[in-house]
Amino acid sequence: MTQGQQRTRRAAFTGLTSLVARGSSTAVNLVSIPLTQHYLGTERFGLWLMLSMLLNWVSLTDLGLTSSLTNVLATANGDVRQAKQAVSSAFWLMVGIAIVLSLVFTIAYPFIQWDRLFNVTSDQAKSEIGLVVIVFFVGFILRLPLSIAGRIYTAYQEGYFYQAWAGLSNLLSVGALLVAIQFQVGLPSLVAVFFGTALLGDGLATLRVFGWKWRSLRPEWVEFSPKQAKWLLKTGLQFWVIQISSILFFQTDLMVVAQLFGASAVANYGPILKLFTLLGAIQTAFLFPLWPAYGEAFSRRDVPWIIITFKRTIGLTLLWSLSTGIILSLSANKILKLWLNETVTVDLILAMFVMSVLMALGHCIGTLLNGLGHIKSQVIFGFAAGICNLILSIGLGHLIGVSGVCWATAICLLVFSLGAVGTHALIVLREMKLEFQLNNQR
Repeated sequence: MTQGQQRTRRAAFTGLTSLVARGSSTAVNLVSIPLTQHYLGTERFGLWLMLSMLLNWVSLTDLGLTSSLTNVLATANGDVRQAKQAVSSAFWLMVGIAIVLSLVFTIAYPFIQWDRLFNVTSDQAKSEIGLVVIVFFVGFILRLPLSIAGRIYTAYQEGYFYQAWAGLSNLLSVGALLVAIQFQVGLPSLVAVFFGTALLGDGLATLRVFGWKWRSLRPEWVEFSPKQAKWLLKTGLQFWVIQISSILFFQTDLMVVAQLFGASAVANYGPILKLFTLLGAIQTAFLFPLWPAYGEAFSRRDVPWIIITFKRTIGLTLLWSLSTGIILSLSANKILKLWLNETVTVDLILAMFVMSVLMALGHCIGTLLNGLGHIKSQVIFGFAAGICNLILSIGLGHLIGVSGVCWATAICLLVFSLGAVGTHALIVLREMKLEFQLNNQR
């Protein structure tokens, strides 16, 4: 079996395992949403959905360190000392970030009117929001250093182990949710037991990585390298800007809807958004393992494999997103009616469909450029796209209603992710192909 075939096999195996884990996550969402909707009521349920979205923002606080660590480990080619220094440097930087964020939060907390920030109006939601934020922040901070283990699995193309832990924690979370509801706990306790189980997968993965699988990579202060830390931060900050752009792109819709139309509107917008993000979740399960695979192939100058793999991902993504997107669009209201006894407008469903297809193609391009280390174009165009999306979401939201928030994201994806960044990706592939051909002719 050739190196390229082994690379593809590992990525496919990780993708299948990720699919199982994401399937369990999907099952958790399908069960938890109607449970929490009926238990919490409209406004508190909208708050719950916003907190679920904010949990994804943990990547924003690591300054891109886990992403730059992935590239270092994927291209280290067996250099254990370099890998250990990179892991130790990233870990202690993460601890420092967690300490700083904790101090800032402690100082700022009393001065923020949390009920106005989340736009909640009921007495019960107002009384709970302060404690909810504290519980959520504690879990948020704990997840920072624990996220390193998952990136080590990914970099060494053994992400299937991490996905197994994630799948287990997903199943446990729905059990914890059922128990919490049975005991009639408040929203702060519900957040603690449900989101707390999400840390279990990261904790088990960390225990296996540093306990026996890769004990040589266990973080130690003496292995902290200022030079390595500087490189991780320099590269990581570029990934960080991309992460900010991604947040502005994909994770602010619910906040914009809450501010424009109230937290109760999130209870209507959130479920249809989760329904369509299933398309991207399944695609990402197979796409994300290609990030380190591209990096390893690039370090070995395996250009033909990179080009062929990228073309296949584009073709398969189009086939998947269009076919399943059409089916989902036609059956969306029937699913929502059975699921939550709710329906949404046709224009919102159409906007979700278009956005999902464009987002899937954008993920293919971003994964390629991340693996190759060409991230400057994503930094420049991604940040511009994120700002434009936020402004356009507010403008179109005022103009045409809730669906305008979704249409704004679709427009920015088309212009920036596919247009600008996509053009840069094609130029990079063309230059690599020419260089490869010239080297073979010598």
